[in-house]
This record gives sequence, structure tokens and C-alpha cells, in this order.
Amino acid sequence: MYSLTSANRYYLYQGFVRMNLGIDGLFKIIRSQMKELSPISGDIFLFFGKNRQSVKILRWD
Repeated sequence: MYSLTSANRYYLYQGFVRMNLGIDGLFKIIRSQMKELSPISGDIFLFFGKNRQSVKILRWD
């Protein structure tokens, strides 16, 4: 488990994702639609499901 602090940079994906997407699927979204960012940078990426009640948090450690 890792801590979420103000020292981290957070990026919120503006669309919705299917909650059955795994790490590879989320990496593809970052690389194709958030091109200036790197999924292995240590930054934190937030993805919400269509119902807005589920969230996936991706961080390369």
C-alpha cells in the first residue's frame, strides 16, 4: 500500500473506463490519450467507472 500525499502529482482521466480493465489497459489509455505523461513516472492516475462510484488508482512503484 502507498500513501497519497500532497507531494504526489495527480492526474484525473476525464472520461470513464470499464472497471474490468487491467493495468495494461490503463497504461494504454495513458499512453494514447495523455501523451505528454508517462505511466511509469511515479505520478498517480485516477480513473472513474461510468457509474462514478468506482475508482481505479494507478501508480508505478
